[in-house]
Amino acid sequence: MLKTVSSIALAATCFVAFAVRADELQVKELNRGPTGFFVFDPELVRIKPGDTVDFIASDKGHDVHSVNGMIPDGAQPIDGKTTRIRR
Repeated sequence: MLKTVSSIALAATCFVAFAVRADELQVKELNRGPTGFFVFDPELVRIKPGDTVDFIASDKGHDVHSVNGMIPDGAQPIDGKTTRIRR
């Protein structure tokens, strides 16, 4: 019984600690940037499991799609229109 309770407590602690370390990143979708047209700012982000990436359209006409072969195994591909525009 004590072993079961200890295991549950350890699992709950790990779950809470994992959630605390998760980051929320914002990536702007720009019609024009220093490196060209239809770019992201920042151009590259490194994410960890549990992180959230919020794509923010600066102008109309942006979609966000993952590229086949460029996402980690087990990750869900992104395929959708951005619905929020922030200026």
